[in-house]
Amino acid sequence: MTVFRTALVLALTLAATTVSAQTIGTFRWRTAPYCNVMNVTVTQVGNFYRLEGFDEQCGGNPRQPLWGIGVVQPNGSITFGFSQVMIPGSVTTAAIRASISLSGLSGAWADSSGSSGTFEFNPNCTSNCGGPRSAPSAPDRMMAADAAAVDALRAEIELLKQTVAALAVRKDD
Repeated sequence: MTVFRTALVLALTLAATTVSAQTIGTFRWRTAPYCNVMNVTVTQVGNFYRLEGFDEQCGGNPRQPLWGIGVVQPNGSITFGFSQVMIPGSVTTAAIRASISLSGLSGAWADSSGSSGTFEFNPNCTSNCGGPRSAPSAPDRMMAADAAAVDALRAEIELLKQTVAALAVRKDD
């Protein structure tokens, strides 16, 4: 019975080890034509890849946290979906989509600001690398609420004008 228990515990331990997440490594990609370089630790979790790291933001600036998921496509490419907190700037996260081929690990990217370019693997850019990517712009939520309030006030003023006009007609009677 002891041999059976030992074999069972060993089998369960091996099964748990193969199912758990496994770190593939840390990789670097540049969102060309900009100087932003992403440093991303890639961890395989089942059939997808967990992405965690930061954007160097062209050096000398605060690093921007980013995270995401990578999914292998039927054609063999990998599509990444990143969320990135822009520092300094809006608290609205930037959404970045990138797709790479496994042959060169480079590809294309696009973000929620409408920017796009080459997703350059292991960049070696030391000069003329472009400026940093811009933060996504989002309409100010208060502006929309203020516009609705202004419209409501205009409607109320119009109603008051009509009431005063009706009272003025009665006064003359």
